[in-house]
Amino acid sequence: MKRVEITVERGDEGEVEALLNGFGFTYYRDEVYHGGSRFLRYVTLVPDDAVEELVKQVEKSIDTRKAGNSVALYDVAAYVSKYLDGRVGSAKLIGAGKGLEELTQPLERFLKPEKSMLAMVFISTVVALAGLLLDNPVIVIGAMLVSPLLGPVNAVVVNASLGRVRKTLAAELSILVLMLASLVFSLSVALALQTFTPLKVTGEILLRTKPTAVDILVALLLGAAGSMALAKSMAETLVGVAVAASLLPPAAAFGILAAAGLTSLSLNALALMLINLIGLQAGGLFTMSILGVQPRLYYERKRASKQRILALLILALMLLLLYTFITYLSSG
Repeated sequence: MKRVEITVERGDEGEVEALLNGFGFTYYRDEVYHGGSRFLRYVTLVPDDAVEELVKQVEKSIDTRKAGNSVALYDVAAYVSKYLDGRVGSAKLIGAGKGLEELTQPLERFLKPEKSMLAMVFISTVVALAGLLLDNPVIVIGAMLVSPLLGPVNAVVVNASLGRVRKTLAAELSILVLMLASLVFSLSVALALQTFTPLKVTGEILLRTKPTAVDILVALLLGAAGSMALAKSMAETLVGVAVAASLLPPAAAFGILAAAGLTSLSLNALALMLINLIGLQAGGLFTMSILGVQPRLYYERKRASKQRILALLILALMLLLLYTFITYLSSG
């Protein structure tokens, strides 16, 4: 359940009231002041499955570019209303279980890599590296619990689905910075360890040096799972662990193998990391398309659709080139 506040200039109240009455929502109205002008504010409780459609219709009815016109959404901790209980499920949306604002706003913080994110990448990379060297998969998976990589991946997928090119590129840059940091951290730690003891190539490390077509499929499915969990308000923790497990261990394996002078194997590990990264985004973007995550306005949907198709084609081409490169390395 959401508490929705709609603030409009005088003269637009007729359309808003007709819209709320059409949905069958009870509301109260009061006056608010902004910049010396008076506006009308409508407050109503709306079931989660109807929020997106209501906001879409409101945006068609009022000009939200004006200073006083706005729509605000708030979570409701609890309510008591048999009438509202009857409304739940009566206006199901086609697409995501969350509204666009609920999808996009929490992801804003992932558009730029913060120091805390870099610190978490460092910790998870070092722990994963230790797990690889000890040939202990439990430690490797445990390292994924503190990885912050699911957020930036989701930020890329959601913004690409909405045709927001600048934010998509910002989120992509954030991921690349975090992954580059993971590679540098793993290589630095591995080189430091090598001064004290020879690095042993364990079975867990070798598992990250044999990328196949199956890895592409797994990455696509994990990307789909991540988007499904985000859009449908499912638990994202386990998906986040799986996403991190597809990225950080190969990065840690790259550092160990590069420090040991095993160039060919280190390139294979790097290729696996890139395959997983691209596959996660491709699978997530395709799933968001299936779920109907798109801009509300028609002209924005048309533009976003073209950009989404272009992004999927680019990601598919990159996967093909990477797989060709891996096949070439294997044959050599």
